[in-house]
Amino acid sequence: MGQARQNAAQLVHYLRFKVNFNDAGSAVAMLKQRLPKGAIPLRANAYKTTAWNSATSAALNVGFVGGTGTELINAADVKTATGLAAGTLSAGALAPLAAETQVQASVAFVGAPTAGAAYVVIEYVPDNDLNAGQ
Repeated sequence: MGQARQNAAQLVHYLRFKVNFNDAGSAVAMLKQRLPKGAIPLRANAYKTTAWNSATSAALNVGFVGGTGTELINAADVKTATGLAAGTLSAGALAPLAAETQVQASVAFVGAPTAGAAYVVIEYVPDNDLNAGQ
């Protein structure tokens, strides 16, 4: 998967990736990009471009490999109409990351969908403020 990207400029950084209805089975974790050591997540959102057409439900989870898998977005409804599904950061995402951390995404659905897509954007600030990890 490679290593986490980190720009030397003091800017808000982001990860952006797409999740499709046919990427994996229900609730199967898909490995995505990495956040660098020391990064502090600011917010995570899912921008639904096509609603999942599963039978009764479709819930998007985004979190950390080795964690709960829901630290950034927990059970965001991706079955209803298109638009924004805002994530709520859990306590596990509210401190600088102790190590480079891989992000995972999953969609738990009931009734196999034949359509559905969303872009996930995770905003974070890296530890590049010249404080050497303070």
